[in-house]
Amino acid sequence: MMYNEDHLFQTGTNNMLDSIEDFRIISSIYRTLSLTVSSEEFNISPATMSKKLKAIEDRLGKRLFNRSTRKLSPTEDGEIYYNYCIEILEKVDSFEQNTTQTEPEGVIKFTTSTTFARLYLMPVIKKFVKKYPKVKVDMILTDQVIDIIKEGIDVAIRIAPLKDSSLISRRIGDGRLVICASKEYVKKHGVPKTPSDLRNHNCITFGSSNWTFQKGRKEQTVKVKGDVRINYGEMLAQAVESDMGISILSLWLIHNQIKSSKVVTLLDDYELSNQPDIYLVYPEKNLIASKTRVFIDFIVDELKLPFK
Repeated sequence: MMYNEDHLFQTGTNNMLDSIEDFRIISSIYRTLSLTVSSEEFNISPATMSKKLKAIEDRLGKRLFNRSTRKLSPTEDGEIYYNYCIEILEKVDSFEQNTTQTEPEGVIKFTTSTTFARLYLMPVIKKFVKKYPKVKVDMILTDQVIDIIKEGIDVAIRIAPLKDSSLISRRIGDGRLVICASKEYVKKHGVPKTPSDLRNHNCITFGSSNWTFQKGRKEQTVKVKGDVRINYGEMLAQAVESDMGISILSLWLIHNQIKSSKVVTLLDDYELSNQPDIYLVYPEKNLIASKTRVFIDFIVDELKLPFK
């Protein structure tokens, strides 16, 4: 299906501006799949948003979204029109940003892991707010994965395999997991040579006690056991440093202890399954406000991880 741009804009400036607003409405509804959430973004009622959507569909002569009592879903025409909308909006937003000389301002809602922020982010945030004094950073620190679209988050750092393809992602570091123990622990209890040897060690778990390893094309799952289970990464690292046993830890979390030789990695010939990376993620790349764009670029440029 083809949409004629000349037809959309041929009736003058007012209609052109109305069309741009319509594009933003369609983009918002497609992204949220909720008239209620989209209406909040435009500061109008859900009923008004529903009327606006119907008016757009009537003008096009096409149904863009299927409605049910629980949710919206884009039709094939809706998918095509959405792609058309974001293409045009990208050009409009790019033009506006290039011609507007005002300094970025506003509030950035940013979320990441509490421990990651403490270890790596505060020097970066300090430099950012000094360089952009009109931008305020609202940091939401949690070890839970937040729905950033639903919660209105502008930018997040995720340390996990990405699942949500509606988010734009930029890899900023290595989130690799490693098997490790303190030097004192392996002196006393020995070094495991294979994953199966872990059955003879005290293993400190975070979640599952089934640890899966890969070597070449072969995969092996070992059920480990131990006297402590901890659901917080920093405490898990402290337990390892305290010679309590073997655990799986993020390299970014235990890097300094490995570098100082207090902690050693084990089973280096094997790789743990589902290895994560560290990503900067944000919604709708082409509709990013200038305050968010400078924040993203600043994080990418200034975040100094000891490994990439």
